[in-house]
Parts: sequence; C-alpha cells; structure tokens
Amino acid sequence: MYKDAYALKKSKLLRDFMLNFVAESGEIIWDAVVTFNSSEKRPKPLKKIETAKALS
Repeated sequence: MYKDAYALKKSKLLRDFMLNFVAESGEIIWDAVVTFNSSEKRPKPLKKIETAKALS
C-alpha cells in the first residue's frame, strides 16, 4: 500500500516537472527551474494535467 502510494506520487511529481520545466527536445529549462525556486514573489501556479480521477 505504501509503495503504491509512493510510486503514484513520484509519477505525478515527475509528470508535473516535465510539463513545466522540460522542453519538447527533452532538455531541462534551467532558467525556469531557477526562477521558480528563487523567486521572491510567489511564482505562478504550475501547469497540471487533469487526471481521470479528477474528472469523475
């Protein structure tokens, strides 16, 4: 049960990271990562993909 929840959370975090900080070519957009993590102001919300669970 714990391992399943861990794997699901890990997948969601990776998906969100790739959606927001990885270019189509597969390269990490480091400027976006640094800006998000170093901003003094609250950063814009990250993009998210709707999941089947959220749609039901």
